[in-house]
Amino acid sequence: MNSVTKNEKIFKLNGTKSQIKSILKTLIALNKDKTSPELKYILVSQVKSQIVKMLKRYNRLLKIYWAIDTKNKNYIRSGGVEEYSARDIYNMVIKLLKNDGYKKVCKRTLERDINLLNEMGLFKSKIRRLGKQKGSIAHYRQNMLFTHIHKDIILEYLTQLLKENLKDKKIIGDFD
Repeated sequence: MNSVTKNEKIFKLNGTKSQIKSILKTLIALNKDKTSPELKYILVSQVKSQIVKMLKRYNRLLKIYWAIDTKNKNYIRSGGVEEYSARDIYNMVIKLLKNDGYKKVCKRTLERDINLLNEMGLFKSKIRRLGKQKGSIAHYRQNMLFTHIHKDIILEYLTQLLKENLKDKKIIGDFD
């Protein structure tokens, strides 16, 4: 008889498809109370694609967080001798995304993601300007209070952004 331990069941439930279904179910549950005539309609398949995009962004944010965390630890261990640049973080994240089979993203996308992490309170960015046409240096300081729950914070924040995006839309079935 095949028996699956409790830990393996939890691991399997954390798959992408189950995450999509659980988020979709919560959005549909919130959707039942909407009756305003100004509501626009959106199909379940369109909402699913938005959730998939959100989960891709979630994975990208986790990789950015990990890259900055790793570089900060190396910087602290070396006593400030080993420095890192935004280009180092960009290259690390691109390599991680490539290994996971995701598309290459542009530098501006990573800048927006870092700004999003700043809004969440997980990082504090300090930018030192070197003068006109001479560039700048960015330093990222982690908020150590949230390091153990950063994954939950990121997922909850992105879910709230998705709910905000769908607040004036009513989800209907693909064949309704």
